[in-house]
Amino acid sequence: MTLRYRCFALRLLKMAAAFKKFRSEDILSLYKSAYNTKIPWKEVFEEETENYFSIFEKTTNCSRSLVLSSVLSLTSTLCGPNTKVTVGDNSYSTVLNQYIVAVCAPGGGKTNTYYKVIDPVVEKIKEKHGIAIQLEAYTTAGLQKHQLNNQGYGIITCDEGHRFLSSVNVKQSKGEGERSLLCKMWGGKGDSSILVTGTRGFSKTSMSCCLFIQPQPLLSELCQLGGDDGLMDRFLFCVAKPVFNTKAITKANVPLLRDTKLQSFENVMNNIYEEHLAGKHYKLSADAESVFDGLIDSYSDYMNAKYGSDHGK
Repeated sequence: MTLRYRCFALRLLKMAAAFKKFRSEDILSLYKSAYNTKIPWKEVFEEETENYFSIFEKTTNCSRSLVLSSVLSLTSTLCGPNTKVTVGDNSYSTVLNQYIVAVCAPGGGKTNTYYKVIDPVVEKIKEKHGIAIQLEAYTTAGLQKHQLNNQGYGIITCDEGHRFLSSVNVKQSKGEGERSLLCKMWGGKGDSSILVTGTRGFSKTSMSCCLFIQPQPLLSELCQLGGDDGLMDRFLFCVAKPVFNTKAITKANVPLLRDTKLQSFENVMNNIYEEHLAGKHYKLSADAESVFDGLIDSYSDYMNAKYGSDHGK
């Protein structure tokens, strides 16, 4: 699934590099081709979970793709800075931090999903544990203070993601090194500053990102964000087809949702937070490791092809 949406990201970057203005019909065509790359839901989830996502979509008009983006980012954050995953031979280890751009057309369910999935979880964690995980706009000093106050937990999220992407471009233009900071935090590393009064900063983070954004603003921001510093390589693009069911479908699914075992994302995410307070060490399954090996080989082929000769091509 990641590779499919990486392809979409590359197409976006190529378009952004080639044009400064985009025709509406070109944007719509690209957007439709992206969400028509279907997520194999029955392969991603067990039957019960897949069924819940389907009923939740029909009841709330929250696209499964947008809900998945929200859940992946929240899970990565709430597993905490002391949780990691490694391959079997311990040759590679990483934190779970995840940067996601959730793309959907106006009126397609971005704000709806934000307030039905992310916002309740943020409030639950804050109310029960005193941890304020959410950030939207911040200064470097503010980010450092936030991470110190909240034990390294954080999620950059908002229902209008172009505001954040625009702020990245503005900070970078002022020489603040925002892009390199985001790259570093994606890898779980902290940040610090030397002050007259001492050192201020944090050592590690479970910072993730879930940005809901429309196709047009995304392309506009990518005109500035495109670069060879690895920042956009860290983002997973998840593209959602707009969802808006009839009232009859919504009413028919309300009792079905009520009867499911999973009653709220807040409780699930709270359990994830509590189960990972001391950190956990996960290892890839045999199937996952096979996929990982394939990705490594593919990247090796790419690097050798690109840098295997001394000419400029």
